[in-house]
Amino acid sequence: MSFIKVITNSTSMVFKPLNYLIFRFMNNNLYEINKVIRQAKIIRENQIYIELNNGDKYYFTSYEENPPNNLRNKITYSDKSKISKILNYERFFFIYDLIEEVYVKGSHFNQIDYTKFGTIIDAGANIGAFTINASNKNNSCNFILVEPEEKNCVDLKQNLDANGVKYYNIVKKGLWSSDGEMSFYTSNRAGEHSLIGNDFGVEVTIDIMQLESLFEQNTISNPVLLKMDIEGAELEVIKSSIEFLKKQKDLTLLIEALHFVDNNETYKELIPLLKNNGFEILDWGSDFRGTILAKS
Repeated sequence: MSFIKVITNSTSMVFKPLNYLIFRFMNNNLYEINKVIRQAKIIRENQIYIELNNGDKYYFTSYEENPPNNLRNKITYSDKSKISKILNYERFFFIYDLIEEVYVKGSHFNQIDYTKFGTIIDAGANIGAFTINASNKNNSCNFILVEPEEKNCVDLKQNLDANGVKYYNIVKKGLWSSDGEMSFYTSNRAGEHSLIGNDFGVEVTIDIMQLESLFEQNTISNPVLLKMDIEGAELEVIKSSIEFLKKQKDLTLLIEALHFVDNNETYKELIPLLKNNGFEILDWGSDFRGTILAKS
């Protein structure tokens, strides 16, 4: 762990002056997040509603208040005049992180011309940010959202409806290499639930399905965009369905590829696998998430 991380994660009074300098003046992402928020309000103890300057709306539910020390320090030492719309950061820090990723940094949402797709599959839909951004450009598209975690699904539907997404189907399953049931590890961070497992998750059982089954059971209109951010399971899904995928016409893949499986980043296998099966890599690693953009 770097010296900066030691300081920002510390609760020691010795590091208080340094935390004050870092988070008050040098490096506080909350200031930029605050700028893109039009209004925020607590709906109830565990749910917040946030409307952004561009009109996008989000409901987010948190059942646990357990941020790491560096986040507590960040809010403690912030210039409060610059975070006036950041409400109860300790409980709702995930939604603020999501807002930074999508609306401040841009992430992989800016790589795609969404207007050309008939179907967009959002695998790892979470609470809907990817689909909401895509629907702002193409609201006539058919959206298929794959999200196995129950609390995320509740917020997901509320957010899709609040933002006027017209044509969508939520599939409450996880993507894997087979159909059936499987252990699923839930996290206190809404974006880190995983079939691969983690060190802090609570194990539950969920339904799983292959990509082939997802395509068979839903109405698919070409061209298709398949976005996949499923916390490391991308590799298992694509390896098992590569013969199916390479037969699809007008298929574009958008895959987050910096997850770790067996201590290796998934892009190290995914990129050669896709190239060897006829996919053209249009972009790779141009954002902080190491996203692969590929086309059949």
